[in-house]
Amino acid sequence: MGLGWGENGGDVKIDGFVESLTTIPFPDGFIIKFLGDKDTFVHNYKVSADVAALLTEEEQKALNHFCICRCNNFIKVYEGSAGSITRLEILNILRGGRLDDSLVDTLLDLVRENQRASSSIKFGVVPVWFSHQIHVLKPDYQELHDIYIKRLVDEGCTNLLVPIVQGDHWHLLEFDVENDIARHYDSLKERSGHWDPVLNIVKAFNYIKAGFNENQLRSVFDPIKVPCEEQKGSYDCGIYVYQFVQAITEGRDVLHVTPEEHNTWVVRAKLAAYLLIEGRKRKKEVGKLDDDDVEM
Repeated sequence: MGLGWGENGGDVKIDGFVESLTTIPFPDGFIIKFLGDKDTFVHNYKVSADVAALLTEEEQKALNHFCICRCNNFIKVYEGSAGSITRLEILNILRGGRLDDSLVDTLLDLVRENQRASSSIKFGVVPVWFSHQIHVLKPDYQELHDIYIKRLVDEGCTNLLVPIVQGDHWHLLEFDVENDIARHYDSLKERSGHWDPVLNIVKAFNYIKAGFNENQLRSVFDPIKVPCEEQKGSYDCGIYVYQFVQAITEGRDVLHVTPEEHNTWVVRAKLAAYLLIEGRKRKKEVGKLDDDDVEM
């Protein structure tokens, strides 16, 4: 039985997932053990009574089952068109870890799938990789448009949501392409370095608006800083981007995306429970329930 994450910190790599517990807050005494060839793990994470009191009965049942279940990391908890979420990633959400690119892409695609068909605004979510490509020395705006943007516009999306991550911080840009408006959403007060990637992406959209003709280039999009709810935990920025996208697509205020009484652990527990419950529903619909999926 090999020790993975433990009370003294340290790194573990499973399927490319690397995290150091020495910089992440976690409950006292948390430990995880990987068994055999590390495909399977057990852990002693428990949802606290204070957190459980703010969960629904269904959420409690899903998380209680997860916490006592021997987990095979290759079993998918949730599968969507943009990617899948494993049990190790659910544990990472619960214990306060940072969300990686693929997890954020999958979460935002889930929001996109659930947006109201009756809405007069059709939102499109741009994959995270777009923002990474923008930050190379000489980005090819035409190519990036053709790969990431054109399909969404052709589908009739009027507002494009662009998640940004640089320096381990997630934030969000929204482009209203019909009205030439850009809005910026950030769960942290402005910090050094956060604005540079915003301007780089705005520049890309200005090039797109100019038809990639430098002679026609002008500052069409001037990003507006939208007041947002501030994140409650050090590594919650990815979760807040997900919640901002939910609020934006539902026409809600981004200044109040979580109830005041919900601390970071409640926010994370509710997200993890939602993914477990939604994932089970989807697997049941296609007849692919795993033997140890909880009965709901």
